Amino acid sequence: MDYENLSLYISPDTAMCAKLSCGGVIETALAVMNPSSGITNAFALVRPPGHHAEPEQGMGFCFFNNVAVAARAVQEHVGRRIKTVIIDW
Repeated sequence: MDYENLSLYISPDTAMCAKLSCGGVIETALAVMNPSSGITNAFALVRPPGHHAEPEQGMGFCFFNNVAVAARAVQEHVGRRIKTVIIDW
């Protein structure tokens, strides 16, 4: 990937930070979907946010599309594809 022509800045800690951000959204979504957690709703304020990332390309400071990855993790956790809506405003 030609990172020099993208709107991304990369440092030695970029991969770790992007993975922590995505993991935080995954854990938040799984907690909400787990009835025994007692958590019924949540808000994950993470950086990078993830909403600019394309399936094959990071863009706009986002390396993973955190919400899409978390939605798939929830589907895998419950063992089936559940209907999911993602609203990004």
